[in-house]
Amino acid sequence: MAEPRPGRSAQPLDLAVQPPERRPGRGGPAGYRAVMTSTITPRGVATRARIIEATAGLMAVHGVAGTSLDDVRRATGTSKSQLYHYFTDKADLVRAVIGYQRDAVLAEQRLEEEPIDSLTALRRWRYRTVAAHRATGFSQGCRLGRIAAELTDTWRPPSRCGRPDWPPA
Repeated sequence: MAEPRPGRSAQPLDLAVQPPERRPGRGGPAGYRAVMTSTITPRGVATRARIIEATAGLMAVHGVAGTSLDDVRRATGTSKSQLYHYFTDKADLVRAVIGYQRDAVLAEQRLEEEPIDSLTALRRWRYRTVAAHRATGFSQGCRLGRIAAELTDTWRPPSRCGRPDWPPA
């Protein structure tokens, strides 16, 4: 798990809590839910994607706790108001990064084009996966595993996921 950089707090993120929706003219960055409309422009889509991609890169290097919204603003050249236009808070941005990493992992797996329906297919998948990790010198690990390992120390699903045995002892 990545340690926060000096001067950064390891404050836990509650990814399960969804802040209330923001109504125009009401509230500000503290506790409102950014509302994405269906009329988002292509430029807005590109800006949001750029923020998510840059944040994923920062979190891969510094971890979730070691990446601040100011770091994201500097890396993307966006303003604070732009960040809060697309994301309610850091937890909302982390959820978007998790989705981005999930999609990247699934795309790398190519399971739709090459389903694992035989032992031979399983071996091909394994070779592809190992080759991808070998290409990075095995330095990056699993995109989702890194985030999950860091967040499991601070995050628990709401209502114990309906399971009395959660979290496991």
